[in-house]
Amino acid sequence: MNDINKETQTEFGPINQGSLVEYPFPKVLHSLAMAQLTGILLLSRSKIEKTIYLKDGFIVSASSNQPRDQLGNILVRKNVITEQQLQEATGIYEERDGFESYSRIFIEMGIIDSERLQSFLRLHYLSIIYSLFHWDNGDFSFVAEEFPEDKNIMQLTSGDLISGGIRSIKSVDRLNVLLPNSNTYLRKTQDPYIRYQKIRLNSDEKKILEMITGEQTIADILNLRNFQKIDAVKALNSLIYTGLLETTDSSIDELEIQGVIGAELEEIIAYDLSSSVEGEDTEMQLLEDKTKQKEEGDLSHVFLPSYLVSLAHEKKTGLLICVREEIKKEVYIKDGTPIFAKSDSSFEQLIPLLQFAAKLTGAQAEEALKIWQERQNDWQGTVLMELGYLDFDDLDWPYQFQMKEILVEMLSWTEGTYAFYDGDLPDTLMTIFEISVPEIIIDYVKRNSTADAIQNRLPASTTVFNKTFTQIEDLKRTPLTGSEIDLLEMVDGKRTVSNILESVHLEAPELKELLLIFQLLQYITPVDVVPEPEPAEVIPEQAPAELVPAEKPVTPISLSEKTLPLTARIRSFHQKMVQFHDPYQILGLNRDCDNDQIEIKYHLLINEFHPDQTAALQDNETIKMAQEIIKDVSEAYKILKDPELRSLYDGDLEHAIDIGDESQNKAIELENEGDQFLSKEDFKQALKKYQEALKDSPQNPDLLAKITFILAFSEEKFRDAKKICRQAIESDASNPTLHALMASICRCSGLIIVAKQAIKQAINLDPNNTYALEEERLLKENVKKITAPDRKHFTVLLLENL
Repeated sequence: MNDINKETQTEFGPINQGSLVEYPFPKVLHSLAMAQLTGILLLSRSKIEKTIYLKDGFIVSASSNQPRDQLGNILVRKNVITEQQLQEATGIYEERDGFESYSRIFIEMGIIDSERLQSFLRLHYLSIIYSLFHWDNGDFSFVAEEFPEDKNIMQLTSGDLISGGIRSIKSVDRLNVLLPNSNTYLRKTQDPYIRYQKIRLNSDEKKILEMITGEQTIADILNLRNFQKIDAVKALNSLIYTGLLETTDSSIDELEIQGVIGAELEEIIAYDLSSSVEGEDTEMQLLEDKTKQKEEGDLSHVFLPSYLVSLAHEKKTGLLICVREEIKKEVYIKDGTPIFAKSDSSFEQLIPLLQFAAKLTGAQAEEALKIWQERQNDWQGTVLMELGYLDFDDLDWPYQFQMKEILVEMLSWTEGTYAFYDGDLPDTLMTIFEISVPEIIIDYVKRNSTADAIQNRLPASTTVFNKTFTQIEDLKRTPLTGSEIDLLEMVDGKRTVSNILESVHLEAPELKELLLIFQLLQYITPVDVVPEPEPAEVIPEQAPAELVPAEKPVTPISLSEKTLPLTARIRSFHQKMVQFHDPYQILGLNRDCDNDQIEIKYHLLINEFHPDQTAALQDNETIKMAQEIIKDVSEAYKILKDPELRSLYDGDLEHAIDIGDESQNKAIELENEGDQFLSKEDFKQALKKYQEALKDSPQNPDLLAKITFILAFSEEKFRDAKKICRQAIESDASNPTLHALMASICRCSGLIIVAKQAIKQAINLDPNNTYALEEERLLKENVKKITAPDRKHFTVLLLENL
């Protein structure tokens, strides 16, 4: 790992020249920005040269000698200009001996306006600068001098650039190289310049910053169960290289540290500990005495994140209770803001949380739990303070953390019941902290990005949004990063999602997730664009009858009439749908439709009949019809979006089988070779063979399971593993080993409740499955990590049970 504690790096004096091996690029950029210098930073590696222009510490421009980084080539790749137009611009550029910038030439030619060009210039600079975060070698030098005014184009802050650049790194090895030694202690910055920086943090960075007291090492943070390891490494690098965290060789007294950065939540009134009695419903009883209105229902009919946001916008005060199986969660809300939350789940109590956060040792946690269980009614925090393990001040960040964990996990519930008691809060309940609803929503979407509840709500590429606010200043107190606010400014009621994608440094899935977050928070709303009618089919000159294959004409289901009441639209669509099972008819498409048409029709239907729309209906039969519509529409979409499935459905079965036989034999051979490597614990070679086999057998659940196992227990990529495991379960939901494997992943990544549900499913499917039985044993013993012997044992069990 990088030694960031060298004297030349801990001082805020600028680093003027050197090697990027010794001084990583983010540290160089940070040191120059903190010195508020004006000049030119030159970076080179082999024949590649890149230049960054700084003015008073702000990045104002960037350039590169790489053709791919040139603005013209970026505009061609984004289909903004053509190759021919670029050649014409290059001719003009050469005629003027390079004294006129390409930007001005493009505007002069009339092929792009200055406002749109500004967005692409930003993308151009970000592409150049972000690429430097991936350089693990090279040289740099800084020359303090003035430069031509035409280079002073825009102001980019180093903090947002550094955090964005580090977030763009996908390589775990590169992130680990940047990170200081794991035994290094962390403390919040004491630098006065950084105190007044407006650095926007994401939720992981914000959480970690709130935890830092000066007593934690980097290793302590990396071992927290609440973060995927790669997310924790990224967040730590971002906080360190932006200067928000400093590194030191020894811990310091927390009282010496003044937290100066981060979203510090206002402490309003001290919590009356004596009034919080677990196991009794005193608060509930008092609340019911004052209740003005009670709203309740089934969680399958309401989307909890949207419901929580609606309570925030309406500034409601009251108690939200959600119950699923044996777990009950209570959230107290004051003026739309959650101020207190509690849960029946043993894994969401204070003592286990503090143990996982390295604030308690195993022995201390065991002693505290034993006393708490004997007393039954005491608050766990009271026991900890009596034992002298914590002062009340020490409970601030864990208590916030606990409340957020309860809320975020609750928002993922799609089964169970909910009730909101609208009324005054009980006098015995005091406010501890106000928890940011936007932060909870961001955490929820990020953690559940692959869940159906999120995937079904992602906007289509053709969706257009409008902002619901007038001034961007309205969002300055939200937990959005600078780049996320910049993205919000691009929403103008005209650009589609695809148009916005051209102007940002994001992949399509990331962009759609962010837009969904903005939509859930009611920052933006989709424009109700009525799709244009499909053009009449052009009938070519008819061939002889004997050459034209007979085909049953497609009778598409048209989109429901918006003028009809919702109940009538649901019943009308359902009546037509049950008459046939043709995916083209269900989506209302012709057989020659393209992927964009499939995407548009799918999202229109999902949005029209979504549970959010039907939640207010009183007719259970109609609600059930809407659920069946969603299910059939989703299945039709899955068939038509998959080229192989669509080919099979369209009658090309014979050709598909011929190809499939050959491909299947090859896949089986590669899988057998992979099994041999896996049995020898040569995970790298096994993964390579399985991935090759997957190309010929993409829906094979056994292959997906083996890839999942390696990603989780050899590379600790739990998020990727969980996503692939879900695909395997979708392919073969009756396979108990797949559910047991999901339990293993969830157990090792700290999602104990989900792990217990998964293992219960596995045991129900096959009580004798040896993999499932072994996983059940480890869950009961509360084992959080998988050791080398366990991994070897599970490898054998996996191969035996698949």
